[in-house]
Amino acid sequence: MAVVAVQADLIDKLGRERVRVGEAARRLCGQDVVALVQPASSADVEHAVQVARRRHVPLEVRTRLAGPLDEPLADAIVLDVSALQRPLEIDIGRRRATVGAGVEAQVLDRAARQARLCLRALPLWPDETLGQMLAAGDCGEIGLGAATLLQDVVGARVVTGGGRTLQLGATELFGLAAGAARGLPSPLGLLDGQEGRGLVVCALTVRLHRAPLAAWADGTLAATRPAVLAVLSAARALVASGHLDTLQLHETAAGATLAVRVSSLRDAADLTVLTSQTAQRLADLAVKLTPFVAEDRRVRLGQQPPPWPQPRPTPPPLELQVAWPDIPAVLDVTDALAARAGLPVQRAWAVGVDTVRLRLPGCEASGLAILNDLTHLLDAGAVPIAAGLRWRPALRERMSPAAKVVLASLQRSLDPDGVISARSGLP
Repeated sequence: MAVVAVQADLIDKLGRERVRVGEAARRLCGQDVVALVQPASSADVEHAVQVARRRHVPLEVRTRLAGPLDEPLADAIVLDVSALQRPLEIDIGRRRATVGAGVEAQVLDRAARQARLCLRALPLWPDETLGQMLAAGDCGEIGLGAATLLQDVVGARVVTGGGRTLQLGATELFGLAAGAARGLPSPLGLLDGQEGRGLVVCALTVRLHRAPLAAWADGTLAATRPAVLAVLSAARALVASGHLDTLQLHETAAGATLAVRVSSLRDAADLTVLTSQTAQRLADLAVKLTPFVAEDRRVRLGQQPPPWPQPRPTPPPLELQVAWPDIPAVLDVTDALAARAGLPVQRAWAVGVDTVRLRLPGCEASGLAILNDLTHLLDAGAVPIAAGLRWRPALRERMSPAAKVVLASLQRSLDPDGVISARSGLP
């Protein structure tokens, strides 16, 4: 492979400000790579894919470059899609927004709130981008009880491994509600959790919703299995009845804490009723809840950031989705793995409509005993968010032969030369 020729092909078209090589690329990636491409548009992505295909060089798609990458990439082009910062286009009449895949979800939400609109669900970490959430299958945590952010994706501009730019999403094209394909081809589901394999997401169109009135409260409870299960069960009922859209439960060795958000699309009086009923329901479960505090008006109108974002932990946590019937089994597995490793149980739950999101500590040396037994979590019914190389072999073993055939066919059609999926493949 002529590394200099590959770098020249990229620089001639995209310029040195978009293509980093040598020490500049090593400083950002944490290791030597053929080149680091930071595209500004789908045309830049298309050119990078075509160069990789013509020169027979693997292309690795990354949504974040913080810290060393997870595998040696000395022979690959790294595509940093967080650089795709297409300006916001908000259609107030249709209640939708189109934005680059590298734009942070909370930035879009704040802009939409100036038009009294918002995203239904948001990530907890302030630096999470829309493209990153879609690639990882990340459903968000704030507002998860209303719906997942991924359910509101109605269109996407993508570049295939064959170097073609496509516009996906019949619902976006015809102005229909999200999820109402009505027989029209809409392969948006292929993007959810695909982690940059086969397709590169360049821009997204998402559905917006009326910004509600909201109030937050914190609480504490006994860190026992019956207490945790009782609160999760109550949260499911409160979400189903429309009383709350966010409940986060954190279990640590020191005890368990709650963060609850209640929202209303009507008026302040309705919000007061909902907060009162929610507080009473949780008080019946021996939860000590602080008084609800309404979100500041400036936050509601997007004039200042919300007070709840937290910095991303290091190392990154292990994040899972769990169906409601599988929660007891997942509790048993995580309790057993923590006990065998001699570690305190640390879990963070975020309650959704259909599923619950579970966050476990990151890949510290002391926690590797838990992460080395990931298959037990899969058997208990947990589904990983951002499968990555660690999860993918175990997931592939559990796939049916028919599913493997379908995914292999998709890979051949989207990425015939294995440019993007050369290392990881599908699923």
